[in-house]
Amino acid sequence: MATAAGAPASIRPRPDEPDTSLTCSTTSHNLTLFQSVHIEEFVMVAIHLDSSASQTVSRAVPKAAVLSCTQTSAPDVYAQAIWTVVSDVRQFTLHTGDSMFVPDNSTLTIWIFRKQPGSSKWTADFDLS
Repeated sequence: MATAAGAPASIRPRPDEPDTSLTCSTTSHNLTLFQSVHIEEFVMVAIHLDSSASQTVSRAVPKAAVLSCTQTSAPDVYAQAIWTVVSDVRQFTLHTGDSMFVPDNSTLTIWIFRKQPGSSKWTADFDLS
């Protein structure tokens, strides 16, 4: 789903499900790829961040979940993930293989970085389940 430059993109996995829309925070004409897998009440969301398209994504997390960094394009690529609830904010640094707990009714924001960016692009993949 493409949107106008700078406008948030929203994807709804299945129209018959409650609203579990995924929202991309974008600063320019970016596209972040999402894939949702529904198995009964279990929902897994795959998030792919690419520095040439988008270095950040935010989404609502209605039920408690675990965010896992499954893969990065280089050893020096890492992510900063922040979840917020009404009166609590927590920040975590994730490298490949790291996971963090995300509580009910929180907002999750993920940024990807690279220690030696140069002129190359870098990527990171995450599972939220």
